Amino acid sequence: MLAHQPPQVPATTAPGCVLEAPRNAAAARITYHARVSRILQQHCAECHRPGGVAPFSLLTYSDVISHAGMIRKQANKGVMPPWFAAPVHPGPTPWANDRTLPAQDKTDLITWLNGERLEGNPADAPLARQFPKEWEIGEPDLIAPLTQMGMGL
Repeated sequence: MLAHQPPQVPATTAPGCVLEAPRNAAAARITYHARVSRILQQHCAECHRPGGVAPFSLLTYSDVISHAGMIRKQANKGVMPPWFAAPVHPGPTPWANDRTLPAQDKTDLITWLNGERLEGNPADAPLARQFPKEWEIGEPDLIAPLTQMGMGL
């Protein structure tokens, strides 16, 4: 820079590092129990629960607080919840099962994460979502082990 030459490496990244942003005072109106838990229950809990395919649960306030930086990072990038069927576009989605986080939900979640992360009143929380213990789309008509299919395993 002192020689008025561009740097050899103009930018670097720090994969995996999540730095906390300053807290936003506007988030005081949003609480975990009244709003954030509903967003996470609707859009995240299917995978982020005990026994789910995600690596950690997001069913409790402490779960969310312990992963707040990563939640914010992934929500800001638009990669969670995952949706690979079509690029994100403005307006209503043509897909019945679109998993994209709606704009207002994303705004409220990130505002809360950037704020004081108030827990709020547990009485404001939604009823706990129940997940099937076995088959999520109903019991199949037939389960064919690989040994019965000529695989010889």
